[in-house]
Amino acid sequence: MLTVTAYYFNLFALPNIVVAVGLLCWGALLRWREAESTTGTWALGVAIAAATWQTGFALAYCSLTPPIALQWIRLSQVGVVFLAPTLYELLRRLLGLTGWRSRLSPWAWTASLGFLYVLLATNAYMGTPYLYWWGYYAHYRIGGMLLAAYLCAMMVYLFIECLRTWCLSPRGSTRRHRARILLLGFGVAFTAAIDFLAAWGVAVYPFGYLMVAFMVVTIGYAAWRYRIIAVTSRAAAEHVLKTLSDGVLVLDELGAIALANNRAALLLGFDHDALLGKTVDAVLPLRDVVLNPLRIQPPGPVHTEIELPIRNGDKRVINVTVNTMRDAGGGSPLTVLVLQDVTHYREATDKIRKLVYFDQATGLPNRRHLRDKLGQALKLSSQGQRVAVCGVRLKHFRHLADHHPSAHSSDTMLNGVAARLRSFAQSVPQGKVTVARLQSYEFAILFEQVDSVGKMTAELDRLHKALREPIAIGTRRLHPVLWLGVSLYPNDGNSIDALMDRAAAAVDQAAEAGDEQHIHFYNAEANTAALHSLMLGAKIARAIETDQLCLYFQPIINTDSGTIECAEALVRWHDPLHGLRLPSEFIPVAEQNALIIPLDQWVLKKACEHALQWQERPPSRGPKVAVNLSGAHLSSNGGRQIAETVQSILETSGLPGNRLELEITETRMVGTDQTIVDGLRRLRELGVRIAVDDFGTGYASLSYLHWFPLDKLKVDQSFVAAIGQDPTKTALLKSILLLASQLDLAVVAEGVETPHQAAFLLRHGCPFMQGHLLNKPLPADDFMQLTRNWHVPSEVRLGRKRAEGWDSEQRVVFRPGSG
Repeated sequence: MLTVTAYYFNLFALPNIVVAVGLLCWGALLRWREAESTTGTWALGVAIAAATWQTGFALAYCSLTPPIALQWIRLSQVGVVFLAPTLYELLRRLLGLTGWRSRLSPWAWTASLGFLYVLLATNAYMGTPYLYWWGYYAHYRIGGMLLAAYLCAMMVYLFIECLRTWCLSPRGSTRRHRARILLLGFGVAFTAAIDFLAAWGVAVYPFGYLMVAFMVVTIGYAAWRYRIIAVTSRAAAEHVLKTLSDGVLVLDELGAIALANNRAALLLGFDHDALLGKTVDAVLPLRDVVLNPLRIQPPGPVHTEIELPIRNGDKRVINVTVNTMRDAGGGSPLTVLVLQDVTHYREATDKIRKLVYFDQATGLPNRRHLRDKLGQALKLSSQGQRVAVCGVRLKHFRHLADHHPSAHSSDTMLNGVAARLRSFAQSVPQGKVTVARLQSYEFAILFEQVDSVGKMTAELDRLHKALREPIAIGTRRLHPVLWLGVSLYPNDGNSIDALMDRAAAAVDQAAEAGDEQHIHFYNAEANTAALHSLMLGAKIARAIETDQLCLYFQPIINTDSGTIECAEALVRWHDPLHGLRLPSEFIPVAEQNALIIPLDQWVLKKACEHALQWQERPPSRGPKVAVNLSGAHLSSNGGRQIAETVQSILETSGLPGNRLELEITETRMVGTDQTIVDGLRRLRELGVRIAVDDFGTGYASLSYLHWFPLDKLKVDQSFVAAIGQDPTKTALLKSILLLASQLDLAVVAEGVETPHQAAFLLRHGCPFMQGHLLNKPLPADDFMQLTRNWHVPSEVRLGRKRAEGWDSEQRVVFRPGSG
């Protein structure tokens, strides 16, 4: 059918092609002109139907054989079938048909679909085409004859509707002019019936396409010349004002309400007519500066929020936007007030803020809130002004919770202490005190302005005495036992983390000393600890030089395939005197003694060497390797050094860049400049993947997820441990999983310890998991053996059973395979 040799050049086809192209262009132009209404859409539909009709016949004229001509004639008849309903839809809008006349659409479309079925699925519509001197032409059978009758009947009906509209419309009206043009178009179109003679065997050239084209053009002209809706700017403004979801008040120069919409009356609790003429002071508690348009400087909108009482005793929060306008003649300025009901938004915002910044059990501010307040206090502190953080730890709270799990004893103790802390904050002169709950049995007190350390100590002594008063729990009276430790700015540190950590260290010092009677201040002159740090730093330097370090690897499991996707490299130290040491024992000391970059480079080099061995082991490529990157290494030389170091190590080891992942902590993202981001981008160019470690524990803005070139988020294990224990953290974990999915970031859940946790993570689509439930960290040789004989632990299968509603026919969570 599409072979060129099946056709010949026929001059009789050219007029049809020209008409088809012209109709399509005209329809597209109308669609553009009437883009705001459906008129243009139906005009284009009519043009497409008529163009399909003419194109099919033109190609049939050029066909060399009857079968090919028959196919093109069938295509042309598809256009004829849909010409009737599209004409009706267009005329219904042009004439504004109402009542039963506007409900014929389903019948018209049903009839057309019936004819389409007969055309395409049966032989009752047409037979073998006639061959005339101008080419092949349709041979109608009973179906084709019925379609011709249906099309003529629809044309007659539409002509009658045009005539009726012309007769009933007032002289000179748009409807009358439009109907007159349509009558002309349909009157000429009736002569196109001559085309049906050739379909019944009469050899009369079918020039009806000219009449059809004339009809379509006249209908389009009617839509173009006399648009459906003539909207004035005033009518549009009045309609918008009535339907606007916000209230609008227009005040004259005296502050009286000259114009108001129904929404404004509803928000203010007045009848619409009663509202007009009132001064705005009578309905809104606004200040004069907002109401005087001449005092709004610079010119532009002014925003404020007010609370209005409503009948049930509640309050409605209204956002008021005030602006000025002048008429075209430069008369007195008018004031426009836009009233927006933001009550539900305010309530939702308050709830979210309470969830994010307040502890749900006690109602006290939480750690995040305290850190924000401390950061503000440090920014506002002037030279010589002090800020203090006091840590409070209950000694027997954990013991009480463990031994009375079914009672409300721990809650009573917790809320009793919280109430005394809250009362203390309210009683301190000048007020600038914030109390917060940090975790289960630890609190903190922030003094934003310390004029005298002696006075602050006296206040803390008063608090200490109040906190030690007995708390009634049922029939018993328990005496809280607690420790207090204080850090001072600038003596003990000049950052949020330093002051928080040293307040905790002061509490630890009090606990180690067993002193429950006094307040402990952080001891900044701990020479013993400093000397120990220096000596240990020297030993770490020797350990790096003499290869006393080794790597352990913990697998990261793909929850879809059950394979070992990656292995996190964890450094250990074989100390000749103390045996195997964990990172927590020497990493902080390495950071303090400028040894962290050499240590990072050693770990990176050894990890790449091991990963290359895994890759060379048949039959699989082996897992990737993930290496933690220290903040000092990341920021060195603006991020350039780490990119150069990684590239050098990859080239030396021969490991492809796409087999390496680098992990940076979320806290390291805060305050990062563009040069570090550029360094990470250079790493990405090498194929290295970038992951955020301990995600959710830092205070980085979500915008960092967009700014940084990231591939993966590693959710901190505190969120996993909170599954089933802490609803707030559980909700945040689900939000992190959803956010990562939306941003196309992979997620690794760290610290998976129980089947219940695994089931929860699987149920919420976590793609990767890591933790002791799956496998503990192993030496390199043992990890190599693990990858060869890897199978999914049975406990994980139990977790999947809970996640999917296990029965004996269901599969396990993972498809065990080689890592």
